[in-house]
Amino acid sequence: MTVIQMPKTSIKFEIGDKTYTLSLADKTLGQIRKQNRTVFMNEVKAVQEQKVKDANYDQRLDNLQAEAVAKGWTDAEYKHEAFKLSNKYEHEANVASEKSESNITRSYIQYLNNAFGKGCGQEIYETCNKSNVVLGKVISQISINLAHETNLEDYRDKYVSKIEALKDDNKQSKSSEPK
Repeated sequence: MTVIQMPKTSIKFEIGDKTYTLSLADKTLGQIRKQNRTVFMNEVKAVQEQKVKDANYDQRLDNLQAEAVAKGWTDAEYKHEAFKLSNKYEHEANVASEKSESNITRSYIQYLNNAFGKGCGQEIYETCNKSNVVLGKVISQISINLAHETNLEDYRDKYVSKIEALKDDNKQSKSSEPK
């Protein structure tokens, strides 16, 4: 009879001073994968929005310079208007940055809630000193370990190697038996 060893059905993670358990159930993994896409898209969206704002600012600065030339502004007048434009851009950039950070935080927390249960995301965020950078690194470690634990090809290869080793041991045992 062949005995099938039951693979892990969950993964335990020690984060801070607590242990969290991530179920490998299909429903949980589906929610995590969906939220992982949301996290990625929020990060990409934040970068894209900043690039658009930067390009928009550059265009507005070029337009201002052209207006200064067309209207014959003095250097002081141009610098004054450019300074006002710069302040407005910085304010818009700060507001956009805060909004995107807030979206990223929410998606990170939801990812952790999907992984470990409701309320765990906020708890882990607080353990990370309310830092998106630290929280992102924690999520990266979780994702890497999850990918490793759910890689069926690696699991199959290890199992095949184990069976091959057993066959080799049986061959050696039989060849060393007295005849």
